[in-house]
Amino acid sequence: MKRIVIWSALAAMPLLAIGGPAEAKTKAGGGHAVVLDVPAKEAAAAAAYWTPARMAAATPLDSGRPSGTAQAPTVSAQAKCDDWNVTCSWEGSPVIGAIFQHTGSGDHTCTASVVHSAKRNVILTAAHCLYHKSTGQARYVVFVPKYHNNSRPYGMFTFRHIVVDSRWKSKEDPDLDFGFVSTNKGSSSNPANSRGRWIENVVGANRLLINQAHSDVPVMIAGHPVKTEAYNDSPVYCYTHTHKYSAFQMYFDCTYHDSGNLRGSGFGDGTSGSPWLTHYNGTTKRGDVIGVIGGYQRGGPPGGRSYSAYFDHDIQTLKDQVDRLN
Repeated sequence: MKRIVIWSALAAMPLLAIGGPAEAKTKAGGGHAVVLDVPAKEAAAAAAYWTPARMAAATPLDSGRPSGTAQAPTVSAQAKCDDWNVTCSWEGSPVIGAIFQHTGSGDHTCTASVVHSAKRNVILTAAHCLYHKSTGQARYVVFVPKYHNNSRPYGMFTFRHIVVDSRWKSKEDPDLDFGFVSTNKGSSSNPANSRGRWIENVVGANRLLINQAHSDVPVMIAGHPVKTEAYNDSPVYCYTHTHKYSAFQMYFDCTYHDSGNLRGSGFGDGTSGSPWLTHYNGTTKRGDVIGVIGGYQRGGPPGGRSYSAYFDHDIQTLKDQVDRLN
């Protein structure tokens, strides 16, 4: 129940300013970065497996999110797209896209975003989109920037390495529900604009920020819900503010705009891993990422409220590790 947003309206939005940094902290428990390799043969098979038809039929990998709909914030009957706390569909950003993976239970999808790295090949998402204690690491995975209604304008990028915290791998600690991926160069089947190139050289990247304030930080959230919830298989976005849930969890509230385009509650199935962007620039379509949908209850019930694990030195440790990989 969202209309497609005209890009010029987003470009006219002011830059989102951020509040002062919070006290530096890290979660006790002696965690460390765990690197999970993706064999080259598997990566090649993933590129061949993910046809447009399979992508269109993929179901959400939001395992563990409770059923039902969270309480959405109250907004004015005159609320419109680009108002605070209102979720709408739009054309998407090149630095944000959909992850597709094949598991024993079928084909699934999450959201991820490109983050700046020296090697220009890193994406960020929720750890539960990358590793499950019961089934192991994600398999036959590809990332599709700006996926939209079966369109793959920059092709797809296969995985090279997955990096998660050891405390996520051992016990799925929700306070550590974030992870990085180093990707291979663009698939040989990609369009000429990305074939054989590193992803950041193709689409650009957000920046990672840590130890920011838990509350009252203005952010732009963007994700890729499954097609059953989004008009024309479109991505969605919302301008909102962060709130503190606990020492290592934040949340935001966004309702949906009842304009007939969004068939669901906005940040529902498929949006795990969606970046929380401050300093968002509507012209470059990039910002500084301070959270991803995940954490408490795998991001919370589909609907108005979504959660993120707090970004502190624990996520920086993972980022440092992925930056050192080949």
